[in-house]
Amino acid sequence: MKVAVCVSGLTYPDSPKLMKELENRFPHYTFFYGVWKGREDDISKKFRSFSFEEPEATYHPYLDIDRKTWPPNIDHIVGLLEEKRSRNPPDLEWINKGRHQTKQILMHSYMLDSIPEEYDMIIRARWDLWLYDKTIPYEDYVKESYYLNKPIGWARKMSAGGGSNWSAKGTHRNHWWEGFLCDLMIMHPRKLFKKDKVWKLHEEQKLLAAEFGWYQSLCDDRSEKHDCYFANLNMTSRDRYKRWV
Repeated sequence: MKVAVCVSGLTYPDSPKLMKELENRFPHYTFFYGVWKGREDDISKKFRSFSFEEPEATYHPYLDIDRKTWPPNIDHIVGLLEEKRSRNPPDLEWINKGRHQTKQILMHSYMLDSIPEEYDMIIRARWDLWLYDKTIPYEDYVKESYYLNKPIGWARKMSAGGGSNWSAKGTHRNHWWEGFLCDLMIMHPRKLFKKDKVWKLHEEQKLLAAEFGWYQSLCDDRSEKHDCYFANLNMTSRDRYKRWV
């Protein structure tokens, strides 16, 4: 097993600090970074990032998707977006944000094309990822993902209970697991990523957004073999430095 940490997306003012913390957290793994062309900045240059042509968002991956293809827990998100669109004037901020939420998956595809083939285990991360709880044995989950050949997705805990991390399987949050792969951080064997399928879905305007698209990309024909964990981690661009401890 040779592990690559692939950090991609948009950079933020605190990204240098967060990425140095992440590198220190995984000192034995190799890091690669990526941004879109035209969005390069001093931060991405400091980390010697790859830069990729940004694909066009030709459809809305929530509002333009056939409802028959929806996984179980997408309805509430679509309902919220439809409500925002129906307002006068419509609330366009969240609608426009949702339009671009397949691009993180497409960038990950570019990242995998750009790193050496010898890296057979992947951690997908974001520029705003904060792993503030140093007690979580992430390396054990990397091995679990690799040797059980399953993707593991991570999201922040939304309450202080339950320990530092716990699986969504068999809990009241089981709906987060079906048709859904948490995506603040994702661990997966490289071979599980379905590149050809991802781009075909994109071209056919069927690739779903965010966690739902990650599920399509890594686990939809092997649904019993993925897991979602809630943990003491965060994305600072949305939640600043809020933590549950």
